[in-house]
Amino acid sequence: MDLKKIKPAVKGASKAGYHSISAMFRCPKEYQLSAIRQISVPRTLLPDPLAIGSLFHEGRAHWFQSGFPTGAKYWQPLISYINASADTSNPPIRQEAVNRTLSYLEQYCTYWAMRTKPNVVHTEYEVGPAPLAEGDPLYQYRTARLDDVSEYPEANYKLCIGECKTTSVSVEDVVNEYTLHGQPMLQYLLWQMSANGHKKHVKKHGPVNYVLLDVIVKGYGKERCQFGRHAIPFTDFSLDWYKQSMTWALEVANQMKYDTLEVPRIPTSCTRLVGRARIACPFRDLCRFGKGAANRYVDAEGHGLSNPKYNEYNVKPWEGQSNV
Repeated sequence: MDLKKIKPAVKGASKAGYHSISAMFRCPKEYQLSAIRQISVPRTLLPDPLAIGSLFHEGRAHWFQSGFPTGAKYWQPLISYINASADTSNPPIRQEAVNRTLSYLEQYCTYWAMRTKPNVVHTEYEVGPAPLAEGDPLYQYRTARLDDVSEYPEANYKLCIGECKTTSVSVEDVVNEYTLHGQPMLQYLLWQMSANGHKKHVKKHGPVNYVLLDVIVKGYGKERCQFGRHAIPFTDFSLDWYKQSMTWALEVANQMKYDTLEVPRIPTSCTRLVGRARIACPFRDLCRFGKGAANRYVDAEGHGLSNPKYNEYNVKPWEGQSNV
């Protein structure tokens, strides 16, 4: 394999992937503030967990595309590849996060190089746009970027959607979280419906049977990483009700506008678990204080909310049910 011919992984999540609608399931107001009003908290650095996750995905894709090589002859080009990716990141990435990513990649490659390898069909593969089911309207078309599509020995060499997860919790915790989760279910449905999914690959590789969770438990300090792979099957029962739930979320999102004021807030979603930590919704202060927290946020153009450029409806970005 000529490493110079390996294409860099496409950065970021798929534009119409699960992340673009997931906030609707947590809190419709979070969805409006983030996706429609496009408000955000300004960042000077990419948080380490996000940076490590992104860079690790790129390094893993490179290793899969390269045919699982080992040794210094491969490792030096991989280091250059990761450093080059970090150098182009916006917001910037701390060097400590780059170093930790390289340590995790070295441990990952060493661990799996001694075990039976999957047969890789694609890495960083985008499926869609496609509907969830026949007859869905255009606005419901979704996309997904799959970490890989491979025939895994852990699934008796059945075709799987590979999903890489870097985490600070255990392998068992990650499996528990994703056994019934919107992201892998959407990936599977889009594979079934997309012209570049099931129809394109079934004759040569058979149907997708599982999402294969490839879990990397990050080591801290002198701790070594831990690794595990687990195949999650799908059931017709869960997929049927999931289609209905996702359709509802998309229909509500499609009706929501910048100036929609009667948007529910879900207080139980003001914090959520991410790895070992319970984190706050980024808009919690805006929901607590309204205009009083406006100086902590920016709009889509980077303007502070304290002096916003109002849209044609003259609706202030923090306005909602109480119009504080």
